[in-house]
Amino acid sequence: MKIKSSRINIYETLGLLNFLKTFIFSNQVYYSNISFFTRLFLNIFKIDIRDSASILSYGAISSSNGIRKFSYQSAIQSLDELQVDRLNFGLWYAAGIRDGIIIRKFIFEYIFKKFEFYSIVNQFYKENQSEDIKLRIEHHLINEKSVFGKNVVYTRTLTFHRIDFFVSILFLPVFLLIFFLKNRSSKNVELSNSVVCEVDSVKIFEMFNDIFKEISNVNFFVQKTYRNFFDSSFFVNDKHFTHGLNIKNFYTFIRLIRSLFKYIYKNCFFVSRFGTSIFNLYKTIANGFLLTPSAMKSIYFTFEHMSTSKAVRNELLRASGNLSVFVPYNAYAIDHFFVPEFMYNYDILCSPGKLLEKVYFMQKALTKTILPTGSYHPNKKKQFSDGYIERIESLKKQKGNNIAITILSNGIQDETLIWEKKMMSLARELARIDKLTIFIRQKPVTPHRKYLDFFQQEKCEIESIILTHSEYELFDFLDVTDLFLTTSSSSAVDLCIAGGQFYSIDFTEEKDLYLWQTEVDGVYIGENLAKSRILQWITNHNNEQTLHKKRMDELKKILNYTFNDFEAYKANLLMQLNPYFVKIAND
Repeated sequence: MKIKSSRINIYETLGLLNFLKTFIFSNQVYYSNISFFTRLFLNIFKIDIRDSASILSYGAISSSNGIRKFSYQSAIQSLDELQVDRLNFGLWYAAGIRDGIIIRKFIFEYIFKKFEFYSIVNQFYKENQSEDIKLRIEHHLINEKSVFGKNVVYTRTLTFHRIDFFVSILFLPVFLLIFFLKNRSSKNVELSNSVVCEVDSVKIFEMFNDIFKEISNVNFFVQKTYRNFFDSSFFVNDKHFTHGLNIKNFYTFIRLIRSLFKYIYKNCFFVSRFGTSIFNLYKTIANGFLLTPSAMKSIYFTFEHMSTSKAVRNELLRASGNLSVFVPYNAYAIDHFFVPEFMYNYDILCSPGKLLEKVYFMQKALTKTILPTGSYHPNKKKQFSDGYIERIESLKKQKGNNIAITILSNGIQDETLIWEKKMMSLARELARIDKLTIFIRQKPVTPHRKYLDFFQQEKCEIESIILTHSEYELFDFLDVTDLFLTTSSSSAVDLCIAGGQFYSIDFTEEKDLYLWQTEVDGVYIGENLAKSRILQWITNHNNEQTLHKKRMDELKKILNYTFNDFEAYKANLLMQLNPYFVKIAND
């Protein structure tokens, strides 16, 4: 039997003992990380932590104004204060990896997360001053006092980062050996002077296959994680591979360990302050090896979200005389403070539009070559999947003769809870308007069980609010929707390029999220103005519909380089890539 408690417990790292207390005391628990032993316990007993605790994130606060920007700038400043450039582990000599890029990127992401968590805690305290809150943090690398306000009361968890460092480093050779044996490939794949495409889904395979089908030496690689997304017959093809490690990687691991231990011997006191971060860095580097095809003098194409492991892969590719190229499937509307994408290091960016080029500059990208190519999906002729006509007819029947507004959900989870609640509240207000149908386009995934009935409950049995899920595809709504609404779903961008109109509503006073929200005035509207602006659009007051269409047209120009048809897009892309194809063919 649980003992009820009104206390809110916040842990930077949720340890096993504190997690077990949640089974005794029915209190509210938030966390940033979970400890090794907690994770082990959850895995052994098949427990979903989301049933007992929540990540303290933006979904728990009403205002996030300035948090991302402050955390980003503070983390960059801290890199110099921590003398991160002194962490030269000899990655370059052991594997051709530039130490300054990978180590700096990895530590930056770790520090940013701490600043971000402390800033969210600070705001949470401001918004819940009457609550009994108990906060435990881990003092490591940054000074939390530079973030917390006077009202934040906390205790520091007893930590032994230097001891943790030595224990983890002694285990590192064992980990790398196990990692190698677990991921060793049964095939000895050695490619040269070829085209290599990374695919994580059927649609990305189809993209690269469309673009490069006239080129003979094209190979496709898939991570083990994504094998289930493909039919087994896919891997029968002798040019389709699953990533794996080879004996050369094993010898490189040995060189990396030897080089690291030499550094530690000379800089023991300095490096040990970073605790288990160094072990985690080498885990990340090992994953980078796993993601790297064994290729020389080839061109590697990918569409993905960047990470430190993928940055390692790009370094390894470059060290073997290859080029890494980012080819966008869509407009790739990314948060310009999305930390995993800090210091992009692709050799070539095939740019979807001017907006991403601006984000590259803001993220201190190392990419030197930018080709204005546009993106695949907006330039591909619209493909009608099976059941398209029936789906459209169903939506039109539900719309009737009304104006249709479609709300694009970000997906309901802890991180988006506040946004989704406020958006559904707005939907209920709009539902009072005559001759208006409101579609709620949910993410086509199953949410956690605690949110399974969220939209149904928020709908409050209002007939003009219609909930949709995976029975409809995103672009089905384009033909029946007059106006889209979202907080920050990038689906709005794809619909805008295809001719849709949308407003992005600022429910959290956040000015530093996406450039596509703020580059064109009138696209991003505050919570207090949202209803009146939407009413202006519905009634076309002051010619708002025409004005907003002009905003959308202006936004489209900076989102995506467009062409008359797919063949023109493809011809331009291949023409700009041709000098690099010629280069690898002649090397």
